[in-house]
Amino acid sequence: MTRLASILILLATAAAAQSGLPPLRIDASTFEAWLERITPVPRDLYYQQIPWRLRLSEGVDDAARLDKPILLWLMDGHPLGPT
Repeated sequence: MTRLASILILLATAAAAQSGLPPLRIDASTFEAWLERITPVPRDLYYQQIPWRLRLSEGVDDAARLDKPILLWLMDGHPLGPT
């Protein structure tokens, strides 16, 4: 392990202890706390309610009709994930 990695782990451990987060290790005693921490809450899933368009032309047409802006999300790979 590099010196920088060791320092980052120490800082993260100290920050977790001060903020009331569970310890950085996952074992039987910390599992429930980590599960609660990483389980999405409804506000984390708002993006699923957006009527996403798969084609830019559809989004442009809808945006013009509704007088709304466009969010163009580009990524490397297939947009539906099967890469």
